[in-house]
Amino acid sequence: MFDESRIDEGIVGDDEVVIRACDAMEEEGVVEFEVTGFGLGEWPVDVGYDLATVVTDLSVAYAHVSAGGGVGEAFDIDFCGQGVERLIRGVVMEDEVLLTLEDRLEPSRNESMRVPREELADMLGWLLCDFSVHAARLLGNAGGRTP
Repeated sequence: MFDESRIDEGIVGDDEVVIRACDAMEEEGVVEFEVTGFGLGEWPVDVGYDLATVVTDLSVAYAHVSAGGGVGEAFDIDFCGQGVERLIRGVVMEDEVLLTLEDRLEPSRNESMRVPREELADMLGWLLCDFSVHAARLLGNAGGRTP
């Protein structure tokens, strides 16, 4: 299981720091942000805008999906920018998370899938950890902790 103490909340919990970090990551070309799933190929997302808009959503999703979240809690991950117009809704269940894709441009693509709760928590945790590490390296002590 992922150790959540590895996530720097001072970075992922501060929208201004997230935006600055994503701008720096895109400028330096040190991070790739790829999203796939729900039977679709790679979604057209980028680091500078799309990653910056979903990091906070991912942090909220992680809080709900990890051991601290309760059954029935819901979260949204909104990919609304740059023509993607997709929303992933999550509902925490006992051992699984029900994820539903809402494609605002092509509603016929709407689809649901169940993912093991621990697997999703690990995936989100590692993504937030990696983001924290790269942001701290690029911005120095912007998150309030020593990188």
